[in-house]
Amino acid sequence: MFGLKQRHIGLFVKLTRRGAQLLTKILKIMSLTKNNLRSSLNSYRTLKFFTVEIVTFSGDSYLEEIEAHSEEEAQEIAASLYDDVDYTMIQGCYTID
Repeated sequence: MFGLKQRHIGLFVKLTRRGAQLLTKILKIMSLTKNNLRSSLNSYRTLKFFTVEIVTFSGDSYLEEIEAHSEEEAQEIAASLYDDVDYTMIQGCYTID
């Protein structure tokens, strides 16, 4: 085969097997990454309802039901509803199927 000696052919087969194993591992990692990305994108597309507590600097506390894609978005929307917001906290999350 291509003028190779028997031991060279054995080495070629070993390298080919190792290359195939490496390629298989790389393809598995790429598949997992693609599936995680797809899952992440799909979960971001769905709207959820968040119960957000808004606490103001004056000590007042309000609960708001916010429809958003993520916790961060829900907190930003809730904080924009009041003027002197100190911090916000997610109190709950639910979806409607």
